[in-house]
Amino acid sequence: MTWLIWCIIILALGLGLIFLELFVPSGGALSFFAAVAVISAVILAYVKCGAMTGSAFLIVGVILVPATIGFALKIYPSTPIGRRILAIPPSPEEITPQDELQWQRQTLKGQIGIAKTPLLPGGSVKLD
Repeated sequence: MTWLIWCIIILALGLGLIFLELFVPSGGALSFFAAVAVISAVILAYVKCGAMTGSAFLIVGVILVPATIGFALKIYPSTPIGRRILAIPPSPEEITPQDELQWQRQTLKGQIGIAKTPLLPGGSVKLD
């Protein structure tokens, strides 16, 4: 195999490790090896394939590393571990009941009332 193919394989390995880091708890070990792989691919491309190819690998690395992280973060909430970590809050419609009693209570907002009994935790109130 030529050096160019090795550079592509090492760069792909680094991008794969970056993607895998989000889904496999490794304490940063996968991130370290991903950084080593991407930097090694760029350096190897400069040394063995020339300045033009090395610059192309550098540009591709600068573009694809954030793109890989962004793609992984985009699909993260749909994974089982992502659903456990990122708790999706319920919508207001799920929390607040929307029944007839709720609409009647909305009409009582802003009115002044007098407590007829102690309000501990329930009681009677005279409005208007």
